[in-house]
Amino acid sequence: MTILLPALAIAFAAFCVWLTVRIVNRRERWAKWMALAAAIGIPALYVASFGPVCWISSHALDRIDHIGARTVSELYQPILFLAWSGPSIAQRPVIWYMRLWSSDRWQIGYVSGGVQWGPRPL
Repeated sequence: MTILLPALAIAFAAFCVWLTVRIVNRRERWAKWMALAAAIGIPALYVASFGPVCWISSHALDRIDHIGARTVSELYQPILFLAWSGPSIAQRPVIWYMRLWSSDRWQIGYVSGGVQWGPRPL
């Protein structure tokens, strides 16, 4: 995990530079549409993947020393923080979406410096 995320970040940055060059230098229309799709699609996929990841971590990875709980807590910290201390209009849908997918034994809670996702009790 420690090598994968920086490698993905570098690859994404290289893709963005390449796409920017295609837009600026060649003025290609498909590149503009690709940039728009990436700007909308990547954040949407991040938010939409939160529910299935909650299911995977609370059902499938529950038996593997709670590796899934740590991973979800690290990768989805902005969404967990929104569910924990965001405005109530944003908390309700996030918690509903999380509960829709997760096991009843799992919850979010504030533990020493951050919002964590894991089995009860936290």
